[in-house]
Amino acid sequence: MARSGHRPPRSPGRRASSVHRSGRLLRSDRTLERLAGNLPHFTSSFVGRGDEIGELTRLLAGARLLTLTGVGGSGKTRLAREVAAALEGHFPEGTWWVELAPLNDGGLVPRAAAQALGVREQTGFPLTSTLAGHLLGRRALLILDNCEHVIAAAAELADRLLRTCPEVRILATSREALTLPGEVTFPVLPLALPDLRRLPAPSVLAGFAAIRLFIERAGAVSPGFALTSENAGTVALLCHRLDGLPLAIELAASRLRAMPLDEVTRRLDDRLGLLAGAARGTLPRQQTLRATIVWSYDLLTEPERTLFRRLSVFAGGWTLDAAEAVCGGTHQRETTDLLEQLVAKSLVLFDPAAGRYRFLETVREYALERLVELGEADRIRHRHRDYFLALAQRAQPQLRGADQHVWLGRLGAEHENLRAALEWCALTGDEAALLRLAAALWRFWNVLGYWSEGQQWLDRAVEAGPEPDSAAYAAAAFGAGVLAWYRYNHARAAALLEASHAQAVRLGDRRLEADVLRQQALVAASLGAHARARTLAGESLRRFEELGDKWGMAAAARVLMFHNSGSIRYASDRLDLALARRLAERSLALARELNDRRGIGFSQFGLVAVAREEGDWNTMGERAREGLAVLQEIGDRYGIQAALADLATVSRQTGDLLRAQELADESLAVAQEIGDSMAIASVKHLQGLIALDMGDPAAAEALIREALLGAHTAKNISVFASALQGLAQVAAVRKRWKRAALLLAGAEAARRDAGIVTFQPERTELNRLLQVVQAALGPAVFGATQQKAAAMPRQEMVGSALTDAGPVRGHEAAHPKAPLTEREQEVAVLVARGHANREIASALFISERTVESHIQHILNKLGARSRAQIAAWVVARSLV
Repeated sequence: MARSGHRPPRSPGRRASSVHRSGRLLRSDRTLERLAGNLPHFTSSFVGRGDEIGELTRLLAGARLLTLTGVGGSGKTRLAREVAAALEGHFPEGTWWVELAPLNDGGLVPRAAAQALGVREQTGFPLTSTLAGHLLGRRALLILDNCEHVIAAAAELADRLLRTCPEVRILATSREALTLPGEVTFPVLPLALPDLRRLPAPSVLAGFAAIRLFIERAGAVSPGFALTSENAGTVALLCHRLDGLPLAIELAASRLRAMPLDEVTRRLDDRLGLLAGAARGTLPRQQTLRATIVWSYDLLTEPERTLFRRLSVFAGGWTLDAAEAVCGGTHQRETTDLLEQLVAKSLVLFDPAAGRYRFLETVREYALERLVELGEADRIRHRHRDYFLALAQRAQPQLRGADQHVWLGRLGAEHENLRAALEWCALTGDEAALLRLAAALWRFWNVLGYWSEGQQWLDRAVEAGPEPDSAAYAAAAFGAGVLAWYRYNHARAAALLEASHAQAVRLGDRRLEADVLRQQALVAASLGAHARARTLAGESLRRFEELGDKWGMAAAARVLMFHNSGSIRYASDRLDLALARRLAERSLALARELNDRRGIGFSQFGLVAVAREEGDWNTMGERAREGLAVLQEIGDRYGIQAALADLATVSRQTGDLLRAQELADESLAVAQEIGDSMAIASVKHLQGLIALDMGDPAAAEALIREALLGAHTAKNISVFASALQGLAQVAAVRKRWKRAALLLAGAEAARRDAGIVTFQPERTELNRLLQVVQAALGPAVFGATQQKAAAMPRQEMVGSALTDAGPVRGHEAAHPKAPLTEREQEVAVLVARGHANREIASALFISERTVESHIQHILNKLGARSRAQIAAWVVARSLV
């Protein structure tokens, strides 16, 4: 950002002057010469903002006063300079740069303008009048840079020049508008950033302005620096944590002179202390990130400073109602007015579409620092916690009703604030508030797929045990049990649900008792206790009917529907399509009566399963699309993932393999977002079958092996057996008939031992495959292979299915020990269990970047090329 300075104005041989006659400004008769201007030069390149430059040049064609506003460090000055340079040819009498930052007195503003223009003060005349006379009739562009600390004087000068010099245009930069008639304001936002959840390839990533700026500045201080697949994630994270602010990014890049990229990123928890030391020649307030924020803070009034500090307790933004409740005094209007001023001064950002305000994190860090220093933090954080506890409790009963999409959206918008409130409860040891807040939020966590996060908070909340009359404990234990089931921890789910049931009995809460029975039926089915599952679900339905609870009746009917249709992730010992259809239609009718979108979507899954069993792909597709639409309305990621997988199956069965592949990829992405290891395994199995249909047995085998490992570690026999069958199909395509027979027998044994049925279309594919393999081997060899498979322990069958793992096997022949460190082995085991990097990082209390590094080391040591091969190595050693 360093400037080489302004070029001096080109002085004409005879300069125009102005005099007063009868109170009017008159031009002198002397000939005017064209003035080139004095735009500053910058030694560094300008990055990005191409669209903004185009828009601003268009605006200046119609507006006489255009003000660039934005937080300090957003790049207003550089953008203004580039716009002025682009317009130099449009202003024959010059583009003139007036630097106001060094001024500490508004009275000096006209003098700064005169100095920039080369105008001398005339005795007996106000300097503003002299400037106006000088510019009268000239088509010139005047740039007033950094107006905020002399805003009144800058506005006064601009107003005088615009009223008396019709050919003059003014481009101003300021952290707040000049608020003059006809002024057009243009907010200068942070640079464009990528989505951290789905980072593109480095070549695409480098196209984002924030990333490109970092690369250029990093290369200047560390020659040879380049964006690679290894450092792309770290660079993107760093730019995100710096809010895309150009000043912050440039200061961070300068740190690469003395420390590696990972270390710079790690130290960003103290970004205000880290980001100092800009190049010589920059303004003092731009030499550290702290200085540019302090500059803005010091310009605030005391009431504005107070609100500014208090707003720092909000995480992820806030509404006006929240600001008034948490930060305000007795007069709400005062808070509203002050907040408007903070927006006007570019310290707070406002999103009118969402009706939400927010800080940039760099600004919030400073505000929070000041709040703590002045001893206000505890009191305001308590108010913040109380506000969001009340919000969560208001939302709790609405999450099952007709307005569930509204309340889920509202809680979703406040997710970061809810986390902050939970953390404050934990930090202050307020277990009662923590219990109430977690109990109110469990359904929110469940529906939106925040299972791991919700489980952690709920487990902590119920650790202390129940209070005698605690309905919150009963609700929290129930929610924890539900999430434990979704995360395949069935033993934990059973214990938590039993605790919830006991508390519900003590409280006489018959509705909760019935709901616990419903959830216990799901757990029983997952454990293979199918008769018990039917009994529990039936009893739940009966009790809800006694209570006249239509929501409960629909929910209990769905559990029975799942069991009789094998829908979603259900394994079942029998299918009764007629009963499943009746239950699904009853559940759907009740859900529609209540306008329960989640109930509608999940009822459709039962009808999807019935259509699948009947081979009615058109109906299956229609039902799945209807379910997907309502589940997308409420953001139910678990249901969205399942519906996408169903639609991928429909596309595969109807021959649209490219569409099937797209849908399966979308489904997998959602499953990975929510960390549903079983859904990941199931979709990878489906992707493998699609790849096989597309003529790529190698890709199919790799995908289905990953599915097998995921199902094996999660102890899901249904997907495990399906994956064995899928690998048998790959073997048959390669004419490895004995391997195919062995794997088919393993699949049949797994299903038989668990007492579960095979679903259509898998059953059709199985029968066809059995005929082909038996015909190829002959009855005797086929029978002998099946007998061998029947005698194999499950672990041995897994090892057999994962043989021919390519590079891993070859590498181990040369390096039989292939030693991993203890930490690398922990990571490898979690990889084998199907965990995503984010989950591994959370489980081991390390960063995602560290997880990536461990995985790369493991791949190198094993000579492997994929996570599936890591998993194969783990299984071969019985580590899972």
